[in-house]
Amino acid sequence: MQCETKLSIDLSKINPKILPPKIQILTRLIGLEEVYSLVVHFGGKEVYIPKDPSNTTLINKISKSSIEELSREFGGTYLSLPTHQKFYLQDRNRNIYNDLCEGYSRSAVAEKYNLGVRQVANIKKEMAKDDR
Repeated sequence: MQCETKLSIDLSKINPKILPPKIQILTRLIGLEEVYSLVVHFGGKEVYIPKDPSNTTLINKISKSSIEELSREFGGTYLSLPTHQKFYLQDRNRNIYNDLCEGYSRSAVAEKYNLGVRQVANIKKEMAKDDR
């Protein structure tokens, strides 16, 4: 079984409740798609959030209404953004869980995702817990 590299993720399958706390806060403010855009472009960096929402380079990355909301909440400060790795890991883990539920063996799934069998079992256990 061959694994194709997935270049984008399906945000509708991402559970914000198990993402880092900062992403959860931002998601409540501006929505998951906008947060994802921010962390893809600026993840791992500090981004200045201006008090005046018209004075920013963020306009090319997220909507004006999201910038206004961020300015109201964080204006005049630097916002340290986590990387987008948690989004990808959650997406990968969801795919692993689905493969296992479809009947693929742990060995086959481990090989497909280049992981150990034990790690695949742990992912299944975690994802089953999150589905409750």
